[in-house]
Amino acid sequence: MCVDNSVKSFGTITAKQTVPVEFNLRNLSDMRIELVGCRTTCKCVATSEVPASIEPHGHKRMHFDITPDRASAKYVVEVRVLTDAPTQPEVALSIVGTVVER
Repeated sequence: MCVDNSVKSFGTITAKQTVPVEFNLRNLSDMRIELVGCRTTCKCVATSEVPASIEPHGHKRMHFDITPDRASAKYVVEVRVLTDAPTQPEVALSIVGTVVER
């Protein structure tokens, strides 16, 4: 499986503002891959995209909403999409940006 770009920036936003971030995952294998869950380094990320499946040689656009609760010049959230693929049990994604006070 591959990702069009594993690091996405939401630019500059204010704290407690919700912004969408999307990643495009591609299944390069001949087998169906199940996306079974997500782990994040912050409770500020939400998604309803799992569980889901990606057919062989198919793709899936994964949508995440991020709502940072504090200001930070370098806001970074790591997301791990968990799969049932034995050779790639997780896909690492990063969401970055700048968060300013309201």
